[in-house]
Amino acid sequence: MPILNTAYKRDEGRCWGPVFFPGETYAFYINFDEPIDAPNFGSLSLDLVDYITGQHVATDIGQLEQDMLLELPGLYNIKCQFTCPNVRFGWYRLAIMQGTSVVCISAPINVEEPNLVANTTYVAWRNKENKFGYQYENPGNENWYNKLRLQIIQRTYRIESDRKTYRNATNRRMRSLLNYSDYVIMAESYRFSEAGHLGIAAVYDHDTIFMNDVNVVPKDDYAVEDALQSVLCNATISLYIDGTTKPPVEAEMDTRFLSTNLLEELLANGEFIPVQ
Repeated sequence: MPILNTAYKRDEGRCWGPVFFPGETYAFYINFDEPIDAPNFGSLSLDLVDYITGQHVATDIGQLEQDMLLELPGLYNIKCQFTCPNVRFGWYRLAIMQGTSVVCISAPINVEEPNLVANTTYVAWRNKENKFGYQYENPGNENWYNKLRLQIIQRTYRIESDRKTYRNATNRRMRSLLNYSDYVIMAESYRFSEAGHLGIAAVYDHDTIFMNDVNVVPKDDYAVEDALQSVLCNATISLYIDGTTKPPVEAEMDTRFLSTNLLEELLANGEFIPVQ
């Protein structure tokens, strides 16, 4: 009963950064350590540059937006939603440019074939209040979601139950008082550096997280492998499946245990034997 994907490439010699698929939409918010004050914001552009050669393979791929810092007039962070252009598969970086000068540049990004979706998970996240320098409470950011495709997969799942019973005073038989079931998955990251794990741990520290358009709630701490913390290593985290659909929704509906045919799922071997 996977919610996330359950397989990925086991190439332990490479460190995997974010993954882009041509034609897919992503969004980022840069919470600068030192907010910028470029006098001519309109001259800034978002380019995709080759990781090896630095060549600008696609220019002005998304509309950059200012997010003014209310406590620091004249200074701002930058946010952007964009679609990955149709480029050859390989390694790239995002670069915010002002003319020929680089304002800032991203970590390596792997543009892959969409049929490799099983290796990745599309993650969208935000917080109700400002967090880590992200100005979620600023006007215009009320519905802002960061959106990236990351090397995170589902390793296993289980059903957890919370049950309370009581004994009937009349006939001394046990009766159910409360019955709740939760769908819990164990998510695993690919082999990241310390900085990569810090970034993903920060994602899980937000109060609203969608993975493959399914709302999840962290259950445990983000746990990096103890034996390999000095090199590239995996990490795991347990997540409750909230079961509500991606925003915006008119009304929430619990979808955790839905199936195209629940009766068929419950029957042995998935066989439905009609009554004769």
